[in-house]
Amino acid sequence: MAVFTTYFADLPIRRKLMVIISVALWVSMLVASVAFIAYDQQTARQRLISEMQVLAKVIAARSGAAVAFGDKKAASTNVSAFEFHPAVLIACLVSSMPKPLVLSRYQRHVDNGEGGEGGEGGEGGEGGYAASLDFCEKLYSTQLNVQHNNFQHNNFQIGNFYFDDGYLVVAESVFLKNKKIGHLVIQVSLQQIQQRLWQFAWVALVIQLAAGLLAYLLTTRLQRMITDPLQQLSTVADHVTGSHDYSLRAQRNGGDEVGVVVTAFNDMLHTIQETHHQLKEAMFELEDKREQSDALAHSANERRAEISEYFAGASHDLRQPLHAMGLFVETLQQDQGGSDSDLLTRLDQSIEHLELLLTDLLDVSKLDAGVKKAKKSSVNIRPLLQRVVNDFSVLAEDKQLRLSLFVADKTYAGAVAIYTDPLMLERVIRNLLSNAIRYTESGGILIACRVHGGTDVSIEIWDTGQGIPKQKQTCIFESHRQLDNENQEAKKGFGLGLSVVKRLTDSLSHTLSLQSEEGKGTVFKVKIPLVINADQPLELIEKIRVLPLTSTENGLSNVIAGKKILLLDDDLLVLDSLETVLMTWGAEVKKVCSFDALKSLLLEGYQPDVMFSDYNLEDEVNGVAAIDFLRTQVGELVPALVITGEINSDVFRIIEEAGLKMLKKPVKPAKLRAILGYLLEP
Repeated sequence: MAVFTTYFADLPIRRKLMVIISVALWVSMLVASVAFIAYDQQTARQRLISEMQVLAKVIAARSGAAVAFGDKKAASTNVSAFEFHPAVLIACLVSSMPKPLVLSRYQRHVDNGEGGEGGEGGEGGEGGYAASLDFCEKLYSTQLNVQHNNFQHNNFQIGNFYFDDGYLVVAESVFLKNKKIGHLVIQVSLQQIQQRLWQFAWVALVIQLAAGLLAYLLTTRLQRMITDPLQQLSTVADHVTGSHDYSLRAQRNGGDEVGVVVTAFNDMLHTIQETHHQLKEAMFELEDKREQSDALAHSANERRAEISEYFAGASHDLRQPLHAMGLFVETLQQDQGGSDSDLLTRLDQSIEHLELLLTDLLDVSKLDAGVKKAKKSSVNIRPLLQRVVNDFSVLAEDKQLRLSLFVADKTYAGAVAIYTDPLMLERVIRNLLSNAIRYTESGGILIACRVHGGTDVSIEIWDTGQGIPKQKQTCIFESHRQLDNENQEAKKGFGLGLSVVKRLTDSLSHTLSLQSEEGKGTVFKVKIPLVINADQPLELIEKIRVLPLTSTENGLSNVIAGKKILLLDDDLLVLDSLETVLMTWGAEVKKVCSFDALKSLLLEGYQPDVMFSDYNLEDEVNGVAAIDFLRTQVGELVPALVITGEINSDVFRIIEEAGLKMLKKPVKPAKLRAILGYLLEP
């Protein structure tokens, strides 16, 4: 049924109408034919019953004397009268006085060459006689009982009729002077009624087929009055869908429901046409605005890229001389003393301030360019904060300020873990702490770490400085905005620290808040997610073994002294500064300024113990490839270090994937000593 329903639903409406009309017509005609045939069958049977009952009454009335006197010849003559009615097959005349006795019987035979009709005594064929005897004996010898001179059958009472095995059986009593003396029983064939049934069935079938054909022809013509408007409507809808031409209209052919649908469809097309026209105008306007916006955005992106590239290039180029200056100052500090030593210390501090400025510029450039991405992990907060405090303790002592650290981590067994990027967070804390020391003249500074609600950690930097006016608290995070430094004095910075802090916390999705009161101080708070049940928090803070300066001569000299160190850099100033520092540590230094010079040196059989290389070289070969070439030529995994001023994270990833150590320019001599000692460890 489901398959038929699906099939019928997919038919065109013309076919559906034809199917519906044809099925309705055929079903109604079939019901009418069946009813008519049933009525005719019932009427024919009633007519046959009445006719046989009348005939039986007549024969029974004529047979009264024959039954009374037992005259078989007269009885046979009376019974033989049934041969004139073709439906009578068997007739039996039975006497009930003094006991049941078949006086005469009649059997109609089909003419098959063995005999015709006959009565008792062999007048008919043997088959006919046997059949009639069987019928009569069956009725009266075994199934009729004499009860008060009234013969009864199990299916009828004398004077009635019944149908038995496709035959009509009629019985009539024989009277003489109102006394019942016998019975007449006849068996009638229903073949004529059956033939009439089949004739009517064939006639009904022919009429049904003819009517169906006529209905099909009429339906084919008439259904177009309904389907043609719908077909036209469908054609217009398909054309509109394919061409988006909303000016098309369907033709209305009448005022019926289909006409109403056509009118509504045309009205809808009119509305769509107007809306489409308005939409196209709006789209053209939006497209013009989008092009203008894209042009402005493209111009702004290009400008921002140029600015970021400018800052990045400037930072990279300035790192080279800063790197060399720091190394030269380190060498001079080891060789000089007295007043010159104090002068060198001030020079070293100036270089450090310049490095901080470049770092701020670099951070702004990387954040604007979108190249500085957060790499979050689980980090133990106490070592990070302790490291920052140690680095800033000297600056605090110079201004006679108390610098304290408080970490509320007793509940967490001294290991409060947070989810953040440790390098970016450290940069935030350093900038906030540097700002606090710069603007605090007396009192102290506190770095506090507290857990709130079991879900967040708050890192707070408190100071007793001059405070920030409330009306200026929203603008201090803008670039180059400083309080009480309109002249841009270098010792007070350049107004980039808090701007970098804001950008870094936004990149980390950490909440940054500020509370301040003029004359009392300021507190900056950074809220960071707490890591729950961290088994081993990762400390991604750079871990390089730094040895005290006092142990340099006794400890590292034994490790570095006599070691052959190969330097590769295209900047001669950097090569000279590195050579000078390494030679004061007792190393044997070879320096080359190009990849070709490196190949020539290796062809001479030179094999270093350690190699330092810049990443960018003039020969379009980077430092990673140069180190790989060295290791291939000597056949050993020579310890190597890449010293670079690059800011591109892709470069950092290449160096890391090569399994090499890396230092960013400018490099502190202490850090250089530490990593050199690490590389030379057996």
